[in-house]
Amino acid sequence: MEKGLSKLEDGVLRFDGLKNFLIQHEYKMEIGIYEDGTKLVEDVHFDINSNTLIGLTAEFDVSTGLPIPRFHRADTAFAIYNSITTYEKSSYAQIIIAQPYDKDSKSYILGVYSTNNKFTHTIVTTRLKFIKTELQKRGINIISFGSDGDNRFLRTQKGLVKYGQINYFGPFSLCGDINSECFGIQDFLHLTKKLKNLLYDLVREMMMGQYKITVNHLILLIKKFPKTQHRLNASDLDTTDRMNYDCISKITNSHVIELLQHIEGSNGTIIYLQLIKKYLEAFVEKSTKETDRLFNVIYVSHFIRIWKTYLLNNRKPMSEFITSNCFEGLELNCLWLDLKNLLTFDKLEKPNDSFDEQEITEEDIVNTIHNAMIEATERARALGMEVEEVNLNRLVHVIDDSTSEKNKNDQIQSSPSTAQNDDIENEDDEIDQNMILQDVEFLPDHSDDAYLYILNNGERKKIKKRQLIWMLLNEKIHINADVRQRFVPRRSIFINPILQSDAAVWQNDAITKGDYIALRHNTDIFVLGRVLNFKYTNFRTKKSEIYYGDMMKLSSANDNLAVQLDPLYLIKNWKKEPSNSYEYFLLKNYIFHSSSDIDFNNDIIRNEIIKYV
Repeated sequence: MEKGLSKLEDGVLRFDGLKNFLIQHEYKMEIGIYEDGTKLVEDVHFDINSNTLIGLTAEFDVSTGLPIPRFHRADTAFAIYNSITTYEKSSYAQIIIAQPYDKDSKSYILGVYSTNNKFTHTIVTTRLKFIKTELQKRGINIISFGSDGDNRFLRTQKGLVKYGQINYFGPFSLCGDINSECFGIQDFLHLTKKLKNLLYDLVREMMMGQYKITVNHLILLIKKFPKTQHRLNASDLDTTDRMNYDCISKITNSHVIELLQHIEGSNGTIIYLQLIKKYLEAFVEKSTKETDRLFNVIYVSHFIRIWKTYLLNNRKPMSEFITSNCFEGLELNCLWLDLKNLLTFDKLEKPNDSFDEQEITEEDIVNTIHNAMIEATERARALGMEVEEVNLNRLVHVIDDSTSEKNKNDQIQSSPSTAQNDDIENEDDEIDQNMILQDVEFLPDHSDDAYLYILNNGERKKIKKRQLIWMLLNEKIHINADVRQRFVPRRSIFINPILQSDAAVWQNDAITKGDYIALRHNTDIFVLGRVLNFKYTNFRTKKSEIYYGDMMKLSSANDNLAVQLDPLYLIKNWKKEPSNSYEYFLLKNYIFHSSSDIDFNNDIIRNEIIKYV
């Protein structure tokens, strides 16, 4: 795998770097895109190069399907506190790989992004469209989009070939579009492990006709026959080791399958192991001849369709079958290999160079497909699975969107601090990180370097940004109660907008902390600020002034309700006059409010203000 020369940045894809990589290695401008995730040790740290926080989940850009780059700025203590208290830590790193279709080609890391894994298939589809568009601008075509069995990616992959829209193209008709420029595929080895894990599942009882499919047949085999005959170890049959891939080639070996014929009732297990073996020979073994590869693909596809049809016809529970995720993954892979690598891969000068070439004629293809379907039918019939016709419409299964956690066993550490971070300044911090700071207030000072200032019990103190992050995460800082109310995440959903623009302004019955609000002050001055707090005025005691809640309905606001603003601007003659006060203003003078700072150069906004002032 080759990273290229440009540095990886969270949420940024290196399209130009990929083009240079393909040109440099003289690869064709035809690639596969693969995405997979790995579990992260959750951590947050400061990156001085970008002046951002690393390790927090960012919001997705709905136009690209990627997290917004450099979303968590560390310009001020306000920003750091807001990010840490508002957003979750990233728990997964998603890696996007570009794989050229040339033989023995290197892969290229197109990009990475961190996430809490809470995104939908719509984001996946948007991201793929964005990648495809950007690569086409650079003369690069995507032939396939691959992933593991995550349902969100599988749903996008099914959409590429219109899975479930039945047509009448023989054995390929579970998909409505066999002319798709980009095919979805499932990771070959990952899918093989899934098939093995289903066999090793002691709870799930898969059946072929009247025959059970179970690892217990293999356990009986190693007890009955000497190791010199079956060549298996007890660890090869460990049902708790779901990541053991090496055992698959051993349990599907011809020696094992021959010995299983002496284990009573193992017919279903034998056929299942042969099914896995044919899948391996079709998708993993490079030495397999193309006619044999085609035979195995058609056999696997047709046999599992017969198996599922038999269960449906006889109203058997689907727990006797492989999972729908496995079934659809097999269907997509078989379709991709059949159509793109063997039959209609005319976009490349040669068929997929990943496999050895073989001269095959149209007659060879027809005969191979026919023979594979005949053998699959006969094997199923021998197990008692008699099926007159495979009804394709009944085989389609629609997957619901899911944001569930992926089952990952591999973990990697989050990126350590860079040397540049460690060598910023070699001076002692003014604040001991073992201390617990009380009554802390944040200053609005802007900082592009590694340091900023805070108020601790009224005393101005210098602190490293990464130290502030650590202390916030480990609750070593107790924020002033009034200050805590100032930092509320801005909403991104607008209610009843009267202006369709980047700074949407609206009038409605609800004001939330964090909104920007405009209020009348007198005949020629009005005020603008961000809502920090609410309180009642004209009461005798401080306790009676307290307003509980982060939202205020205008319909319930009386003459005594006030709003505290920060930062505050006095607007006179369309010029801002900044003020550092946190003054309260009566809500009865309300004009309108917005999710972001208001653009006073916008004519519609000006007219709206003039109408009320």
